[in-house]
Amino acid sequence: MAATANTIRVNADGKHFEYPANTANVKPGMCLSIVYDGSDARLEAKEFTQTDLAVVRKCIALENALVGLDITTGYAAGDIVSVLQPLPGDQVQILVKDGETIATGDYLKPNGTADDGTFVEVSADTDEAWVQAIEAKSPSGSNDHCICVVL
Repeated sequence: MAATANTIRVNADGKHFEYPANTANVKPGMCLSIVYDGSDARLEAKEFTQTDLAVVRKCIALENALVGLDITTGYAAGDIVSVLQPLPGDQVQILVKDGETIATGDYLKPNGTADDGTFVEVSADTDEAWVQAIEAKSPSGSNDHCICVVL
């Protein structure tokens, strides 16, 4: 299956939320967390530790199709970002880090070294894995989208 869909939500029933972006350059397909800032909630790219997985809402930034933007157009700081809290079995396009080589069946997790919202491969179906690739992808020169199923 090639990633030709122009939507992050390929086949998903998860919940839809909207929050302001805490930082600039939030892109569709990024893994985001909800950060409570006083009485406001904002989004930022973040690695999820095993402790976080039990208490943090894992979200994926969606494209803003309502204003004609596609999966390649990012959000600015303060923009209202549409996010999906996917359910196990949902199919979504996630943003794979440049330089990764993903094969069909590989497990991926949010990139913890940069907190940049991209996904990287993990060696096995560990507690860190959040999605499994259902297509091969090898981004070169920039991050790229890959269709995955949520675990």
